Amino acid sequence: MTTERTTSRPSWRQLAEIPEGLTRSRILRALDVEVPPEGRAATFSDRGIWAQAAPEGGFYIRSDGEGPRWVADGSAVLKAVSWPAGTPTGDCLRAWLRSWGWVPRSAAPEPAPPPMVL
Repeated sequence: MTTERTTSRPSWRQLAEIPEGLTRSRILRALDVEVPPEGRAATFSDRGIWAQAAPEGGFYIRSDGEGPRWVADGSAVLKAVSWPAGTPTGDCLRAWLRSWGWVPRSAAPEPAPPPMVL
């Protein structure tokens, strides 16, 4: 008796149940699955960092050795957890924050100069 093994690809809805983090990022990349905005994870969890988008705005965060607390924006999350850019976890955290509307200062548009009066 031979058993054929069929593998089915998980849907983005199934993968959206995994908290955002480096592991999820690697799984999505390996499976070449694009998750639409409605599938974004409300929770980020990786290497001692836990963050959750708060329904009223802002984020609840907890890092190693600290209790949970609320912060107003993505910049405050980054300051509290201090994971630098250019590291897998730091980059993954920044991508998750961008999915919730955070705009890094370097990517924020410059204000338009006032019009010249002649």
